[in-house]
Order: sequence, then C-alpha cells, then structure tokens
Amino acid sequence: MYFGGDAKSRKRYKEMTEDFRKLHEEAEKEGLFKPVYFRNALVVLEVTLTMMFGGWIVMSNEGFLMKCLGSIIVGLGMGRMGLLQHECGHNSVSGDPKTDKMLQNIFYGKGGGCFSLFIMRGCGFYIYTLRRILHGDVWPVVDKKT
Repeated sequence: MYFGGDAKSRKRYKEMTEDFRKLHEEAEKEGLFKPVYFRNALVVLEVTLTMMFGGWIVMSNEGFLMKCLGSIIVGLGMGRMGLLQHECGHNSVSGDPKTDKMLQNIFYGKGGGCFSLFIMRGCGFYIYTLRRILHGDVWPVVDKKT
C-alpha cells in the first residue's frame, strides 16, 4: 500500500500505527509473546513419538489394514510436524530466531525429507503461480507516485 498521499492519509496511517504499537505493548506486558518451553518440548516429543509409532506399525505388520493404520498415524504426525515447522518459520517457538531456524531445518530435513530453504523460497512461487492461473494476476499493483 502507498502511504504517502495527502496529509489526511498520512495522519490516518500514523494514528493506526500508534494504536497498533499500544496494542503490541499491552500484549507484551500480558506475556503473550513469551515462549512456553514445556509446551514446545511436548510438541517435539509428540511429533517424534507419533512418527516412530506409525513407522513401527507399518514396518512390523504384514496386513494391509495395519499398514493403512500406520500410514494414517504417520500422516497425522507429519501434519503436526508441519504446524511446528510453520511456527518455527515465524520465529515464535523459542524466542530466538537462530534456534527456531535450526529446529525448522531439523524437522524439514528429518521429518519432511527436504531442505527448508526449498520450502521457504519455493512456497511463495507456488502461491503466486496458483493465483496467476486462477485469477490472471499476482497481486493488485498500486501506483507509487512520489
């Protein structure tokens, strides 16, 4: 969005920014941005155990239905792992961006079977391509006259 414009527009955006800053400070005082390490450890443990349990069921049984059950459990574990990877991508798991990126790399590489850089750089490409195919555009272009 272009925030230059006239004085009325600049004043409106300045007021919105001040309101947002106040809301952010209130949320920080309430502790909403503090990471909960115990919860994060439980999520990592849950993902690891779910994937191991599903893999064990698939590998140790010959029956088709048991292999399907194990595959479903692995799929649920991968879905939960995707949520963890998503949170790591927003740097909201540990409070330290370097630690979050390291966790994201570990879970993408070990659980997802691909490089996290591929996901981080490629995700936007697929979203834009889908939008271009469906709507014929990427994003509405705003003329930035200065």
